[in-house]
Amino acid sequence: MDKLKFFVNAVDTMNRRIALGLMWLTLVIAALLTLTAIARYVFHRPFTWSLDATMFISGGFLLLTGAYCLLVKSHVNMDILRSRLSLRAGAALDVFTSIFIFAPQKCYFNIVAVPPDTFLQQWMHFVRQNRRSWT
Repeated sequence: MDKLKFFVNAVDTMNRRIALGLMWLTLVIAALLTLTAIARYVFHRPFTWSLDATMFISGGFLLLTGAYCLLVKSHVNMDILRSRLSLRAGAALDVFTSIFIFAPQKCYFNIVAVPPDTFLQQWMHFVRQNRRSWT
């Protein structure tokens, strides 16, 4: 039981540290969007890469902050069902809904998505066909 508590505390600590680091990433996103707006409207020379970079950073931000939201209980849960359940049954419902949400994504990336070597080849072909100023 002590090993389990140690593991849970280690994961919680890791989630807190990641969340604290990601708070600064919000400033990077804001600065990037501000820089893009200035380049577009003041200099009339928009960056072609800024929207893509902002979307990639935001996607990583959302994925990594999900665990922190679960830690501080700020996530959306099934309150209609959960309010009628005991603490243990509510925790089981949280586990079930988490699996229900994350399992399809895991299956997609492991089964349906293209293997990495083929993906790299397709990406290189795409880059050659669709040249942008930042590629």
